[in-house]
This record gives sequence, C-alpha cells and structure tokens, in this order.
Amino acid sequence: MSGKQSYLGRLQQVTEGEVLLSPGVLILVENPQREVLLERRRDNGLWGLPGGGAELGETFAGAAVRELQEETGLTVEESDLIPIACLSDPETQVWEYPDGQRVHYFSLLFRVRRWSGDLLENTAESTDARFWAIDQLPESLTKTARRAIELHRKYEEAESFQVR
Repeated sequence: MSGKQSYLGRLQQVTEGEVLLSPGVLILVENPQREVLLERRRDNGLWGLPGGGAELGETFAGAAVRELQEETGLTVEESDLIPIACLSDPETQVWEYPDGQRVHYFSLLFRVRRWSGDLLENTAESTDARFWAIDQLPESLTKTARRAIELHRKYEEAESFQVR
C-alpha cells in the first residue's frame, strides 16, 4: 500500500503537516545463529528493522504480521510474536518522510524466532535485507533500530518487558 493510501497518509492530507501520533510495530527477527534481520530502507538508505504504522482496525500483532510480510516476504504466525518492549521516545520515534510527513510512533517491539518463506532482498520499501551478527551491526543504522536492539539486549538480561 502506498504512503498516501495508508491511514496515516489520508490523515496527513487533512491535518496539513501536523505531527501525527500513531501506533506502530517493529519486528526483530533472529535466525538460529542469533543474527538480527535488517533491511536497507529505500527512503533514506539506512539499515533498520522491519516495521511500520498500524492501519485503522488493525491490532499490533496484525500490523506486525502484515509489515513483516510486505517488507521482507517472511510470514509469521501471531502466536510466534513475542512482545519485548515499547518505544515512544521522540528522539527515536519521530520520523520525517521524504514527502514531509512527520509521525511520532508509539511502537511495540516484537521478537520473532520462527517464520516461513523466502527473504526478499528488494521490495517497495527496501533495497537490501540480510542477517547481521548483533556485535557487527552496520554503522548506518537508524536511531530506532539502534534503540530497539539495545532494548532487546536489556530484555534478554532482565527477562522483562522494556519501556522507553
């Protein structure tokens, strides 16, 4: 779905450039080697986690399933989504898109270790996708992905849901 057709895109047309608040999702996919899936974003060239805004009438889990499939080609069952953190800090969660749209996401971060399908490396939203060792992440990582990976580490250490 194109940005202008999405719920946020339609809302942005009415609100004339205001920063919008939106529920969102981020998906941290780990392979058996505990490497993390990152995608190179088409809009800014930075590496990030799959994710995006929820559509009207959609649950967090439903948005995560849809976003992961759209952005990577991977299919996940809702029962395989593990909520590990919530991100809302404006420092990392306010996004400005190339068309000027600004959105402050309140995002639920899910960890996924089981999925099906073949990884697509080139989609409408990304130009590359691959797994990275957690201690060898690319320099050109979005602030959001960096924070989400930090919260994932804290979740693993504390074994408790993280809020930032």
